[in-house]
Amino acid sequence: MLLVDLMRLPLGNRGNKTEQAGPTVLFLILSLLLGIGCAYYIALETFVLFVDLILNGIYFVFLGGEVLLSVFAAITFYNSVPV
Repeated sequence: MLLVDLMRLPLGNRGNKTEQAGPTVLFLILSLLLGIGCAYYIALETFVLFVDLILNGIYFVFLGGEVLLSVFAAITFYNSVPV
């Protein structure tokens, strides 16, 4: 998950600074994959500590906010492209 997160953040940064929908959509896809990994650690892991639940819950909240904002940004970037 760390490697995916390290690839995801520069994509979102580049997509936001250049206002391109492509990197922003890739950022969104990688964020959804990380959400699946986070849900695995919360629900399907055999031995989960309480601190793991808290930290993964916080990560899940921030990841959800990033996904929501990236959807709005991708829509805005896609609509602002001149034809």
